[in-house]
Amino acid sequence: MVYMVSLGYKNLPRQTTADYLTGCTDENKRQFQDGIDFSQVPKTPEEMEQAYLNSETYN
Repeated sequence: MVYMVSLGYKNLPRQTTADYLTGCTDENKRQFQDGIDFSQVPKTPEEMEQAYLNSETYN
């Protein structure tokens, strides 16, 4: 979850990790952190893959 929050997704209280990650990938459920430029947050599977491959988490 920490990684997804670092991308700009909002951490919602009382959600299981599975529900949170599912919500990040569902365009009808995802929420972004307040004040974030959501155009910079990866939304498609391809954008998420590129963000991960370019992240410190991957390297």
